[in-house]
Amino acid sequence: MTPNHDFTNAKVGDKIYTIKWGDGIITEISPKSSYPTSTKFVNATISFTMNGKEIETDLHPTAFTEPIKVVPASYEPFVEQ
Repeated sequence: MTPNHDFTNAKVGDKIYTIKWGDGIITEISPKSSYPTSTKFVNATISFTMNGKEIETDLHPTAFTEPIKVVPASYEPFVEQ
């Protein structure tokens, strides 16, 4: 299963989902760039790395290939390991 922040197979016209910018559409892919996926949002055009990071040094991705849902950890049922 491919992680939902892997954009190696992305194409122009694909949707991107973020918490910060909302939903966007990939408008350009420049494979040789550090930020190859240029994405159009309602109020901005932002580029992301191929692993979904807005800034290369971010710890976690911020762009996803599928819609995401953020919920407090307390909402998740406890599962004993």
